[in-house]
Amino acid sequence: MNEITISTSSVPTKFSFKNAKLNELSAKIAEQSAAMNALYTEAKDRAEAINKALAPIFGELLKSKCYKDDGFKSVADFAEQTFGMGKSMAYMLARVGDQFYNDDNEYTKAARDTLSTSKLAEFAGVDRTAIAKAIKDGKLTKDTPLAECREFATAHKKPGKEKIVPTFDLFAIRPAYEGTLSDEWKNGKKLIAEDIIKEELVDRAKEYSGLPFYTSIKLEGDKPSAAQHFIMFSATGVCGMFEYRPHVSKAVTTKGKGKDISSLKDMLAAMSPAERLELLKALDGSSDEDEGNEG
Repeated sequence: MNEITISTSSVPTKFSFKNAKLNELSAKIAEQSAAMNALYTEAKDRAEAINKALAPIFGELLKSKCYKDDGFKSVADFAEQTFGMGKSMAYMLARVGDQFYNDDNEYTKAARDTLSTSKLAEFAGVDRTAIAKAIKDGKLTKDTPLAECREFATAHKKPGKEKIVPTFDLFAIRPAYEGTLSDEWKNGKKLIAEDIIKEELVDRAKEYSGLPFYTSIKLEGDKPSAAQHFIMFSATGVCGMFEYRPHVSKAVTTKGKGKDISSLKDMLAAMSPAERLELLKALDGSSDEDEGNEG
């Protein structure tokens, strides 16, 4: 099936071909093409106006999650089942609505007043002040191509939050029937690894015990915020139990101050001038006696 492709480029209105009939027909084509372009532009503008009206509504849908009460899994699921809207379109409107309408300030207003909905969608997670500054400086305009918007967005993404990985202390548990325990065993437990990630627990237990196999167990009172347990065992039935707990950093305490110090700066601030001087002398390897003997 043949289709007419509507071009938005400027259409010539005057022609100077050698053939007069060709000039006449070209003028008629130009007239109809101009009409089609006007129709295309009008339709595009109307579609954008509708998108601008829908975006804050979808943003509110995303924020309130009111669709969940009626069994819809997401904004896109609701829009598809209720209005026949494509999921990608619904996600785009929700993303724009959430970031540029729910969060309403001078920076988001500058962005939505200048850029189309499809271009705004490219700026998810981008520093709003950077967008507003680029608009003010003329680096981003309503005519900036989508590809350039995408490049700008990539260069100005907000840094992601650093992921904090929990770490643990690992203890070997010694059966009570094994008799008197040495000082390194406290309440039948021996610290064998400290401040390690969860993925290292079994390897450390295997290295300590020499037992090749692992199985998790749950004792009464076990929970992630306190203690959890597992067993290492062999094919012949030899086994050993291990406990792991969330690692808690030990605070440094200054002598005689009774304060928990979390950094060197805090520690120095808690010391008297005389104490700081003594510390510096100790670090330098000198003493009052050495100073008196100089020269």
